[in-house]
Amino acid sequence: MNKKVEDLVDFLFDKGMSQKSYLKLADWQELHSSYDMLNYCTKIYDLFNYIGLTNDQIERFLINNKRILLMPFNEIVKIAYVLHKVN
Repeated sequence: MNKKVEDLVDFLFDKGMSQKSYLKLADWQELHSSYDMLNYCTKIYDLFNYIGLTNDQIERFLINNKRILLMPFNEIVKIAYVLHKVN
């Protein structure tokens, strides 16, 4: 496992993500090595925690929508805004 994947797994483990879930995201990072998924995950957790989602809800959201990690961050902000408005 390369350093980028190890750092991602450490971060997700610290957030309480299940092993099954963080291994899926580690595989996703391996497939998309040019992306900095740790940076994206950090921003997503910060943003989604800010709008009131729990770490468990964020975990389910990421696992069910892994392609979000490939979107421009301004699109993620729009998604967070909509999620916040629909509560």
